[in-house]
Amino acid sequence: MQKNQISQNKRWMALITKVFALILGITLTLPTFAATAALSAIDGSWELRNQDGAFTKPPLLVLRDGRDFGVMPCNQYFGNYEEPSNDEASGSAPCSQKFPIKFFPQRSTEIGCAENELESKYLQILESVNSYQSCYNGLRLNGELGVLQYAKIGD
Repeated sequence: MQKNQISQNKRWMALITKVFALILGITLTLPTFAATAALSAIDGSWELRNQDGAFTKPPLLVLRDGRDFGVMPCNQYFGNYEEPSNDEASGSAPCSQKFPIKFFPQRSTEIGCAENELESKYLQILESVNSYQSCYNGLRLNGELGVLQYAKIGD
């Protein structure tokens, strides 16, 4: 009986986590109606590419208006980032040009799985990011602890 109850509790936690992630994702992707708000070159959905097969599913990252949200194989995360105003970043800057960005401490769900250590390392690298490069449909986040390279997904 106790094993069945534990299994049921895990299913409820997974369901609650997915509903939370869905609500947060919808909130982050809703358009803003401020007349002066311009979309950044990095706003959108991104999929991690330089993970060397370490994750069973590559983490996703959504950036929108200074807020970020993501899904890793087991957990979801969210937080804020700061991108100083830079007109060149949304224009035709060379691919090699770096622009400043800062990710603030991320919050995440805490579902246990075999990939928790990798997820923790991924978030540490994300929080260490201090610049980015955006070129074509790619995004490179450069941090003190490593580099994260993403490909744009969706619109």
